[in-house]
Amino acid sequence: MSSATSNATLGAPSLDIVFERSMFYGTIFMTLCYGVCVYMFCHSLSLYFNFNAMLRKQYRLYIIIGTASTALISVAVFSNIVLVQFMWIDHRDFEGGPMGYLLATSSAWWQVFGTAADMTANFIGDGLLIYRCYIIWHGSWLIVIFPIVIYLASMAMALVTLVQSAKPGDFFTGMAVNFGVPWAVLSVALNVYVTVAIIVRLMAARRRLKGILSKDALSIYTGISAVLVESCLPFSVLGIVLAVTYGNALSVASAFLFIWGVFLALAPQFIIFRVMNGKSWTTDLVAQATAGRSNTNTSFGFHTGSMPISNTNLNSSMTASGIEVEMHTPTAINNKGSMLFRVPKAEFRI
Repeated sequence: MSSATSNATLGAPSLDIVFERSMFYGTIFMTLCYGVCVYMFCHSLSLYFNFNAMLRKQYRLYIIIGTASTALISVAVFSNIVLVQFMWIDHRDFEGGPMGYLLATSSAWWQVFGTAADMTANFIGDGLLIYRCYIIWHGSWLIVIFPIVIYLASMAMALVTLVQSAKPGDFFTGMAVNFGVPWAVLSVALNVYVTVAIIVRLMAARRRLKGILSKDALSIYTGISAVLVESCLPFSVLGIVLAVTYGNALSVASAFLFIWGVFLALAPQFIIFRVMNGKSWTTDLVAQATAGRSNTNTSFGFHTGSMPISNTNLNSSMTASGIEVEMHTPTAINNKGSMLFRVPKAEFRI
């Protein structure tokens, strides 16, 4: 009787069973996260096409990033689904069982293609995160130069991992692990650094903006949801768990790898979703937070709901119900870019 059979008989599942269970639950949560990712992308896309031409030009980069990351993660997700289908259904009688099939086909072109798509999505997501950190820190290169170096090192290790995964062997226990673990650790280190940098900046901005924004507006830009999304905190925590389990060759690593793979696109989609809904940090808001003045006369563009307003001279002051804004010679335009009204002076509250 084999050791696996003996363990199963004694009630202790073999490592192969634990690994397969992890893949099973990882596949379930992977598809759930993928569904959320697709929804947010479609919703952001619908908002984008309802913007006027000026706003579409302003947010075009975010939509390109969202489209690319969603397409790439779709390739990775479906390659994983095909893998588990072949393992457990189409080739269940393969010599060595499902694990034997996994080992024999780990270097198949469609598996390598899925891994490459995941890695490319990782590059895009990390690049967006560094860019957001750059914006929130008001264009400070000193803050982002370190994560840029980590970013380049992570890309190099990812490419080596991809080459190793194309060779016969197991992605979880073969030579690919020797390079896959450093890639995961570097990616996680980058995310942790940027997460801490953004959280520190948002907490500092919260104190400065208390005299500028209303309580509701302050919650939008510096509340818990803003901190979680802008800093990608859940993604960083998940990455740490993956680095520990994958680095120690634990059987449960497959589940976290599947979920983390989707979060490579899901985390940027959360940021893009906030951007499209007008709730993200912009260079103008950062400038206000840096100045820390409650009465400012500045020129900036923003949009709220279905009425974008752009390039408007504003004089804002704090009131009990929110920000009171005086608008001098404004131009309000609808989503198609048509003028709605023009008055010499107007006053409204947001």
